[in-house]
Amino acid sequence: MNRGIILLLGILSVVSGVSTDDCPSFFNDGVDGSCTVRQCLNGGYLDNASKTCICPSGYLGIHCEAIKTSMPPDNHFKAGGTSFNIININLYTQYWGFKTYDNIKKGLDIHLNSYPNGYDSYNLLETTGNPYLDTSDQEVFGYSFKNISTLTSAPFKLDNWTDTGLYWCYEVPIFEQLIQMIQQKNLKNTVITILTQHPPSNDKHDEAREIAVSFGIRVNVLWIKDDTFNRCTNENIAQFKTFVDITGGLFVQLQSELNDSSTVNLVSQVFLTHYNPQYVSIQSFSDCSVPQQVPVVTDPTVNGPYNFVFLGENAKPGIDGFRTCSLLQPLRSVDNKLAIFQSLNPMCSSITIQSSNDSCTAIIFTNANATVGPLDLAIYVTYVEDQSIDASRYAIVEGVPFYPAFHIESSSGAAITLNFISASFDTDWKVTPQDRSPATFEWVSNKTIQCDASQTYSLYLNITVGGTIVQRAVRVACVPAPIATTVSVVSTTAVPTSIPTTASIPTTSSSAASTITSTDSSSSTSSSVTPSTCPYTQNYATFLFAYAADFNPTTYGMVSRTIGNLIKKNFPNNQILANKLIDMEQPQNISYTNNVVNFTTNCDVDIPNATLAATDIKASDALDAIKSFLKDDHMGRLEGSVMFILLNRLPKDLSSTGNDLDPDEYDKLTNLNIKVIPSSISSLAKGALAGRSGAVFNKLAAQTNGHYVIADDSIGPDTNSDYNKIVSNFMNTAYNQNLLFTRNVGVNRIGTNLGVVRIPTSATGSPNITVTITVSLSAVDAHQPLPPSKLVLGIKPNPNFSNTKGILIDFNTLPNQFSNSNYYTTTVELEAGIDRELVLQYVAGSDNNDLLIRMWAAGDAFRQATYMNYDESTGAHLSNVIKIDEDYGAALNFQFSGACSHDKTATLLITDCNGVVSAKYDSDQVASASSDNFQFIPFFCSSQPTPTTCISGAESKYDAQFVSDSFSITQSFQCRPGVGPIDTCKLKDANGNNQCSGIAPFKRGPHANLYDCSNHGHLEYDATNNVFRCKCDNENFSGQSCEIATCSTKNSDPLATDNNYHTYTVVVGLDQANGFLPLDDAQELFGSLDSLSHVWKYQLLTVCADGKYDMLYSGSDLKNFKDMFNDTNYLKIARTCNTPAQAGVHDLTDIYKQSVKGIGRNVKGIIVYFSEVSKMINVTLDDFITASQPYQQQLFVYAFDESAIIPLTVGDSVVKAAMSTGGFLIQSFIDNGPRDHIDGTFLPALLGSSSTISWMSTSQNSDFSISTSSPDIVSYLITYEVGDELSTQNSLINPNFVCKTSDNTAAMCKINGSTNVIGRVDKGQYYVAVYSLNDALAPKAQIISDLGKDFSDAVSTSSSDARTIMAIMLNDTFNIVANSGDGGITRNAQRTGCTFGWTSYSVFSDKKYGTGVNIAKITIEGPDKTYTRFFPFGTSSAPACHNGGTPVTSTGSCNCPPNFQGPDCSLVYCSGSSKPNAWSDVCICASIDDVVCAKQYTSMF
Repeated sequence: MNRGIILLLGILSVVSGVSTDDCPSFFNDGVDGSCTVRQCLNGGYLDNASKTCICPSGYLGIHCEAIKTSMPPDNHFKAGGTSFNIININLYTQYWGFKTYDNIKKGLDIHLNSYPNGYDSYNLLETTGNPYLDTSDQEVFGYSFKNISTLTSAPFKLDNWTDTGLYWCYEVPIFEQLIQMIQQKNLKNTVITILTQHPPSNDKHDEAREIAVSFGIRVNVLWIKDDTFNRCTNENIAQFKTFVDITGGLFVQLQSELNDSSTVNLVSQVFLTHYNPQYVSIQSFSDCSVPQQVPVVTDPTVNGPYNFVFLGENAKPGIDGFRTCSLLQPLRSVDNKLAIFQSLNPMCSSITIQSSNDSCTAIIFTNANATVGPLDLAIYVTYVEDQSIDASRYAIVEGVPFYPAFHIESSSGAAITLNFISASFDTDWKVTPQDRSPATFEWVSNKTIQCDASQTYSLYLNITVGGTIVQRAVRVACVPAPIATTVSVVSTTAVPTSIPTTASIPTTSSSAASTITSTDSSSSTSSSVTPSTCPYTQNYATFLFAYAADFNPTTYGMVSRTIGNLIKKNFPNNQILANKLIDMEQPQNISYTNNVVNFTTNCDVDIPNATLAATDIKASDALDAIKSFLKDDHMGRLEGSVMFILLNRLPKDLSSTGNDLDPDEYDKLTNLNIKVIPSSISSLAKGALAGRSGAVFNKLAAQTNGHYVIADDSIGPDTNSDYNKIVSNFMNTAYNQNLLFTRNVGVNRIGTNLGVVRIPTSATGSPNITVTITVSLSAVDAHQPLPPSKLVLGIKPNPNFSNTKGILIDFNTLPNQFSNSNYYTTTVELEAGIDRELVLQYVAGSDNNDLLIRMWAAGDAFRQATYMNYDESTGAHLSNVIKIDEDYGAALNFQFSGACSHDKTATLLITDCNGVVSAKYDSDQVASASSDNFQFIPFFCSSQPTPTTCISGAESKYDAQFVSDSFSITQSFQCRPGVGPIDTCKLKDANGNNQCSGIAPFKRGPHANLYDCSNHGHLEYDATNNVFRCKCDNENFSGQSCEIATCSTKNSDPLATDNNYHTYTVVVGLDQANGFLPLDDAQELFGSLDSLSHVWKYQLLTVCADGKYDMLYSGSDLKNFKDMFNDTNYLKIARTCNTPAQAGVHDLTDIYKQSVKGIGRNVKGIIVYFSEVSKMINVTLDDFITASQPYQQQLFVYAFDESAIIPLTVGDSVVKAAMSTGGFLIQSFIDNGPRDHIDGTFLPALLGSSSTISWMSTSQNSDFSISTSSPDIVSYLITYEVGDELSTQNSLINPNFVCKTSDNTAAMCKINGSTNVIGRVDKGQYYVAVYSLNDALAPKAQIISDLGKDFSDAVSTSSSDARTIMAIMLNDTFNIVANSGDGGITRNAQRTGCTFGWTSYSVFSDKKYGTGVNIAKITIEGPDKTYTRFFPFGTSSAPACHNGGTPVTSTGSCNCPPNFQGPDCSLVYCSGSSKPNAWSDVCICASIDDVVCAKQYTSMF
């Protein structure tokens, strides 16, 4: 086939017609405005009677489009049988015309006599009459086409010849007649031979070509050449020849005298292409000037001739071919471009072909014989983009890889195996195919093919039939790639225009901002003020220097001078300085001054004096000094103060009464950021006295971010002591610098991660800042703890910043450390403005010490920090609170002086005692300053974080690092227990936040303290009104709680809003005893249907007691579906079930899976399972829910038995499984017929309606109301586990309450309008569902992952953070209101710009749905009354994702790869010139030669 020929095939369109935006893909509006007019693809055409598509063999899509693999009906490829088809353009010229025509008739007779009754039907279409010239010499085409004559057996006779009438080359509408014959006679995979002396007109040319190629119609043309009378030239017939070649037929030019035997024989051999042709070789060559080799593989048993058809100018075999292949003399066409050689018994394995022009083709075939000889195989081929796709396209596009897929049938019914496939065009291409049953085209290559449109390609199939191996050849239709053009990708489906690569997982609902994981310099402040420019005009924090009366005077002298010099150097205005002698026999008060000279003088006067010290038996009273400092009215500011204590004796141990601070005092120390640094010398003799311990100092140091230090005070060669050096280090860090990071590491701590430190920017613009690290080991006496086995601090590089490097600090090997001390220090240079993660490798020494780690950096700007109690519910906003508890949380207020103001934003990172950033809201905040005042949102802490490995006594301590530009400081606080949450706020969400029930604005916090911003906003502080209010994330959310969503992408998918049923599947359980009787009863229950214009597809399956399925019908024709129930010979359509019924052999999960294979997740439908042996039914609920969740297919289980109800041992699981889909279990028994005890009108009525569930419960035993919008609405009430009792008590008071019951096990009641049902029965709880049909109030719901979504993208899971979010489509005249009796746990909100205009959800993690069936109740308020509607669904443990999607367990959704979407990533996202198929699981290209589209969708699967 040359490129010019193939180019014509390239314009064949896969898609015929254009759908409207308001209709699903490939549907158009009907006369009544409903989307019921189908478009048919892949050459399919509309059946005018049934309004369904007639499709090529194997194409099971309702539009003949590509679908995923599914179970085909058993007789699908056999539909239509075999046929012999002739179109006779009976308009012939006087000489050559009628003589050649007479020979054609003789050749036809030979063929028909050779194969008497060889076809199921014989179709003949002929012209009658002829054209002529009227009296004014005008052409009058006075001929017409007869109706197609159809016979079921010979004789098959052509009319006598009719004169052409006009003696020139005129055109005849052959293509139109060809289409009519194919469509009217439902022809598939057959041959039509056209007898003509006239070319076709171009009308319907493209349509004829597409339907012929796609339906496997090979078109032969017997062309009578007459250059004398009609003078049709080669140009006149060139397009016609191309058409024939594309279909795989033969164009044979004839011209002969009467009784020309060669013409007669040639015609009879051409007609052999009609009779079960078995092609063993098809090979084309572009250069036939030299001999080309063609393989010849005959069947093992040969009966009848093999035909060697050579196409090409004077095409002929090599000389050896005549001998080895036993060829007879050829029969040639009059133009010498076709030759047929016959061989009665070819023994050759190959043959050569040669032609006088460039190209040639060899076709070798034989004819199947019913009794002996070549096997009768029918081979069907399609090309798919992915191995999961069934029939997709009948041709491939040049340069794009496709998988060939095959269906092969044998007339003998023998088992078939496709062993391997090879390619005529590539000797290296050979594959072993995969059997992907059940599928229409069950054999698929695991290797793609690509084609060059300038060549004719074929594939060779090695097939085992029974025990016989044969070869067959199939042609490959190759479409050339058109000239590349720019394709504008525009969404053609009702999906978002952008596909997120990750799921949206809210990290903060009401936090000040999203959680910050790292910061870079660009996000830091753009301006800063050098600290030295800040005037200190306000009271600064107080400094207390306390020391033992019996402390070593020499050491004291050194220490006091060190402290005095540093204070003089760094003394801020208005700071209060204090000193105190402790451990005196007669205690003295603290001395306060705001004058540095006075302070140093006091220190010089009040020096240690052992004579004034308390007796040795007395313990240290250092704690009394701390207590006095906290309560003294000294006009100094406590917040940010430092206490430095020199000890010479230890206090009593913590077990002693009164030897500790009380909680209020610890609150002051921690919450006011007061650092306590107790220290003692390692030679302390009084430390070893019984009952004394330094444990309280460890606790103080841990809770106040200080250190308890033990050091040697020996004076070294430098006239200094380590003890004094440590004091100097403390004064230069704790006194002069800001605390960046603090962590108390318990010796039993698990893990190495310490958390994150945020490094501020540099005030001088330097790329780095200097950070001092101080570390101490805990000590309980005056002896230095033994060194740890390992103490290594790691500062990890930030992966977002290439300039950061990792740092490891081994404290055991640091130079110039302090001897005989538990204290370590070093400095590091860290990149400014970059977060760093800290890790610790710590192996304690034999003392098992805890570890205290602190990090410090310069920053002496004036600041003040306080906490506020905020309560939205009472309007109480208390400032400067000391105690922080769980009820009101920690609301930090941070203030700079005006001249020291920094950037207008600041971050606050709050970690617990383990260094963990809480999952609760507001643990990571961003705040903007108002008048240099940063008010942060209350963080609701826990007094006992779990699991805890914190230092004992500091379990409730939190650390909050504040960062603003170049300033950073860590403020800590103690979290104390509160009185507990109020009644409406006791429930929590998945992150541990107390959430409150009620209506918008929604509240959160233990006392409804704050507005909740619904995961789509954050709280900001309104300084004017002193309140926190939600600021929504973007314009798509509004409302006081950001609960009102505006959908950025509105759901315009017609199927999303469509409440009609589009599929109907009936599965009938069979067993040996009942035979096919259940099919008869099923017809009475489920097959008595009227016209259902909205149903797209019907399926009828049987499942035997051995678990094997038969698909009896799968298609769109209701009549054919109904007829299948009534077939008088079931053996023709169904496999006999020879297995006795056994308990549990019919698993509903498997039945559901088999049923949905041929239908989609995007459409609503009904699946019915019917059995007359109920014990065969079984189900595992969790497995069933996982399988059924993504579908909209309601399962109704009809569990019948003979004569009496037999209790179902798995009844609870069965009914729950059915209810999870919106279906139900109908249990009954048969006396005389299947409708004895049930209402047989239910299923047909439901199927033809738009239904809604107006009541449903798994545990009903109380009265309830059914509310409908009109008294004419019909509802069906169905029960399980109660029957007669419910029916009797309701029919007594309501004569319209008409029921059929199956004893006291089940009832089906038909009700009109709104009804109050007496639902309390003595039998106990039961299952009930009420289906209201065609009610104007029939809301449709879908499950979404986020309030802003308008497309279903999630399923209900028990692992999600909260209860399933439902989006509900409701008429504008109705509103959703709170359900009565649910305590306000359901939050309802109206949305704008959304198809699904309401959301209903709950944020409470302990109220989320557990696995199993769950039912959402919605209360709807109308203009005149209130209604209830119910939406059942199954809840699984986690979403099941397809196509490479990954589960997002927090929302029940999947993170889908590009081009896929939906709850499980099974729905395609189609763009450009493509559309989704009916089930939205395959994208369909607009035309078969759209190479851009083809490449896109071959790579996506």
